[in-house]
Amino acid sequence: MISKQFCLIIFCLLGLSCAFLTQSQFRKSSIKEKYIDNLLHAQKGLDFSTQCNNVDLANYYNGTAMSGYLNVGIKNSTSALGFLFFGAKGVPASQLKNIPTIIWIEGGPGCTSMYGAFIENGPLYIIQQSKKNFTFQVNSFTWTNDYNVIYIDQPIGTGISHAQKKSDIPVDENQVAQQFYFALNQLYNSENGCFKQVGINPKDTPLFIYGISYAGKYVPSIAQYIVQQGNKFNLKGVGMGDGFTSPYYDTQSVNQYSYDHNLITLDQFNKNQVKVESIQKFIKEKKWKKAFDLYSKLLDDANPNNLDIYNIGRKEQDKSYLENFVNSKYGQEIFNFKLDKTFEICDSQVYEVFTTDFMQEDCVAKVEYLLQEGMYVHVYNGDLDLIVPYYTPQLWLPKLNWSKINSFIEAPLRVWRQGNTGTIYGYKQQYDLLSFSLVLNAGHMVTEDQPEAGYHLIKDQINYVLSKQQVDVI
Repeated sequence: MISKQFCLIIFCLLGLSCAFLTQSQFRKSSIKEKYIDNLLHAQKGLDFSTQCNNVDLANYYNGTAMSGYLNVGIKNSTSALGFLFFGAKGVPASQLKNIPTIIWIEGGPGCTSMYGAFIENGPLYIIQQSKKNFTFQVNSFTWTNDYNVIYIDQPIGTGISHAQKKSDIPVDENQVAQQFYFALNQLYNSENGCFKQVGINPKDTPLFIYGISYAGKYVPSIAQYIVQQGNKFNLKGVGMGDGFTSPYYDTQSVNQYSYDHNLITLDQFNKNQVKVESIQKFIKEKKWKKAFDLYSKLLDDANPNNLDIYNIGRKEQDKSYLENFVNSKYGQEIFNFKLDKTFEICDSQVYEVFTTDFMQEDCVAKVEYLLQEGMYVHVYNGDLDLIVPYYTPQLWLPKLNWSKINSFIEAPLRVWRQGNTGTIYGYKQQYDLLSFSLVLNAGHMVTEDQPEAGYHLIKDQINYVLSKQQVDVI
């Protein structure tokens, strides 16, 4: 029997699909039942070749919307990444090339970016009115108010993406980056690619890649590979929200944050600290499985009252309506989603493949590489997140091997607010290429918990990057 608590660990880095299920529901489940359920939702004769499909949202969204698939370059395989694209609101398709473009990637590993599109920072929230009836509510603080945003489900097998076979799923960050890069080439250069069709191109369109949670590994890995290949996509900057970039320091932070916020006693803290030291030792010795198993135990022991590990200030929330929508005939028809299995917020098969990658400590070095190559890096965190506390980046950022790191360390942590006297969103530390933002009253999913702050978070950063680059050119 799988317990609710174990399921939370299985999808600990944006694992919301399990948070609302009861233990009795798990008892009723079986592999056979899940297989039958998958067959019920699977469509027949699906084409996953690189393609771009228009999405008609005239009654809901004043802008271009498209969905499609991107081949990832595996020989004799149909495996492909699925995506949903929203052009900036009110901008004609022919002018989208002049608008900065953001790629959004969710974490997991194996969690869908449709969560970002419909719950976090996309233009429309899903409202489930009954079992089969859905409508939309406008998100006033969507990132598409100012930018083109493409939500990509990766790695293959995640969300609406397609893995022809399990062995196609990447097993580490290098394979993730290579498959993603191939898909980007399809997006920009294939005649069937959406960016190609609307004229978005590296010459005119600055690109940013943002992601949360386990994407704290994906984003720097993908960005490093893009830069190593000559930065043919005009990538200007990256952002990691509550990112699991450093398992080594996150382990330490979880225990300290829990104690500082009165979730555990001093005795519990001291007992947990023994686990922390063992986990960090296993990471140094590259004993990934041992580190992962003990880390899972630490998450339990740092949260003895079973609070929402993604936001300790709220109750767990039911997000099953997202799965219901994508699995519905209406959702599939309006957005041209193609399902070869039941859509789940987080895919257990993808997660299983990434078990070895989970505790590997190599992505901080990739952030260093990006800074050394002149790439803008934005790290942000909610202050109520327990799974990746804001303590984590405050530990690894000062240790970066970057020529200007001392100037960043000495830069003050300034109040970040709307205008000069408006709402305080949090605090920001910034110097040259590196920025850190702490968002108040937000958990693991910052733009879900604080959409207004999340909107100004991205707008302020992109304005900063583009203005700095204009000065550099002058």
